Amino acid sequence: MGRFIAIYGGTFDPPHQGHLHVLAQVREHCHFDHILVFPAARPSLRRAPVAASNHRLAMVKLAMRPLPGVIVDEREFNRPGPSFTIDSIESLRQEKPDAVLNLLMGVDVLKNFERWHRWQDILGLCNILAITRPGWILSDSVPEWWCQLRLDPAELRSCQCGAVSDLSIDPSPVSATAVREMLAADQIPGDGMLAQPVLEYILEHRLYR
Repeated sequence: MGRFIAIYGGTFDPPHQGHLHVLAQVREHCHFDHILVFPAARPSLRRAPVAASNHRLAMVKLAMRPLPGVIVDEREFNRPGPSFTIDSIESLRQEKPDAVLNLLMGVDVLKNFERWHRWQDILGLCNILAITRPGWILSDSVPEWWCQLRLDPAELRSCQCGAVSDLSIDPSPVSATAVREMLAADQIPGDGMLAQPVLEYILEHRLYR
């Protein structure tokens, strides 16, 4: 595995083409050596996922399989208790002490970052790359410390941890909520909302019905 690594976490309930769209654009703009996808087994700051953890993990593996350089990391499923990001990053940092780790998050998630468990320690172990949409003015949504630590995305490769940056990408109209609502109404999500293997898995196991 290369040294310049992105970390992309989420509940993936279910994983949809919007997730893949983010990864493709981030890879194109930032040229990460690898992207590690961390499905959250037991999220601590949001409602419990609808699908069981074993199903979500299986779907993430199906969704990410065709993407070069994208690796599904199961460590949050291999330990008990809530899924705290700091625990995963500490574990990864021990394995890769010389890597440049970059935690990806949407700007909506960034607004609640100071509620995360040991959020300041996260900055001591990795960088943060916030994903925004064209037209967003990030300075209206972030605290002062963000402005003080901000670098251009091109500079992240030379900073092992403690830096923040933002990347504007074209938005995707797909959301997990919309997918779940369609399935609950016995409608098949269309227009490329789900990778075909993921859709087949959902139908086979009658998820979200």
